[in-house]
Amino acid sequence: MNWRRGLMLAGINLVVAIPLISLLESKEAESLRIREQATAKAERDGAGKPPDLATIKSTESAGSSVEQSVSFDPCLMWVHYPVQAVVEQAATYPSLVFTGWRMNCPPRWSLAAKMRADVEWVPTIASEAALNAARRTVDRMFLVVLFVQWLLVGSFPLVHPRKLWLEPGVFITLCTTVAAAFALFSVAAESSQ
Repeated sequence: MNWRRGLMLAGINLVVAIPLISLLESKEAESLRIREQATAKAERDGAGKPPDLATIKSTESAGSSVEQSVSFDPCLMWVHYPVQAVVEQAATYPSLVFTGWRMNCPPRWSLAAKMRADVEWVPTIASEAALNAARRTVDRMFLVVLFVQWLLVGSFPLVHPRKLWLEPGVFITLCTTVAAAFALFSVAAESSQ
């Protein structure tokens, strides 16, 4: 049992995860701000007014069409995760399983599903703000579980190789650090364009 080594690995993984999560949260806050501004502009321009009920009924009676609905299950479609989420999800699978962090279709028993932080599209600004708050809560819990995970992995190593970097916990932490650096550089390059 080596608590100092466990604290070191847990600290390194937290230092890597915090900027990635902060970047995701800032993008969500920016998206909400843009949506609020667009809604306010539409209301000022008068575009936010619903159409008159008589207009809707006359349009419906003019063309007799059969209504059909199509349902999409987001769990059965291809999903594009942000690069920051991919790095953390690949590096901390046990934490991901318990929290369902940033998964589109987490298990029903996970923290993300319980907090309703698994919604892909929200109809109103208030529901998007509530979703962002739930995601921030899940982010904080993910960081706690991540810290505990790496504290245990570092404190109780499975193997003791001669070279430190050959131990799985150190190797995964090293790879995560390099991947996070590439992720942050790619995001910085995207934002500068």
